[in-house]
Amino acid sequence: MYSVKRLFKIAAVMAIATLFVASFVLPLAAQEASKMPPDKPPVKITPPAPIVLPLNGKIFDGSLQHKGVSEKPMAESISFKDGMLISAYFAPMGYTSCPYTAKKVKGKITFTASSKSDKDPTTSIQWNGSVVKDKTTTAVRLTAAIKVVKPGMTEDYLLTAVEQEAATPPAK
Repeated sequence: MYSVKRLFKIAAVMAIATLFVASFVLPLAAQEASKMPPDKPPVKITPPAPIVLPLNGKIFDGSLQHKGVSEKPMAESISFKDGMLISAYFAPMGYTSCPYTAKKVKGKITFTASSKSDKDPTTSIQWNGSVVKDKTTTAVRLTAAIKVVKPGMTEDYLLTAVEQEAATPPAK
């Protein structure tokens, strides 16, 4: 076993060695820390601008003709709201609102949409249409080919509609 005197000598040597090493390491660490770039200010992240679809807020009323069927055209009203296409005629069949995409090129807006029926998930509806301003009457006209796909059959419709006039605020 070691004597107390010997243990004190070992402890003293270890303390001196620790101080000796620390006297070299601490200045080096401080020197390295000074070489590091200063903290950068936080990067400001700007959220992207909301995507504005050119048909949002518009409502079109017109007639829907079932292609290949001689029945008279049906009344249809479709609206575009918050990126969704809503059909008054097809809604009772389970085709509630569905997302649409649209783009405007040289004064013509083209749009597409598709969804499955809530009532019968084996059926779907596809919309492909365009919106243009009539040069002679200044009316905004919508034309769309609509395809309803059911198991074993497809029904085609043609929609022609005119934009509803914007409500004018009451005079003060």
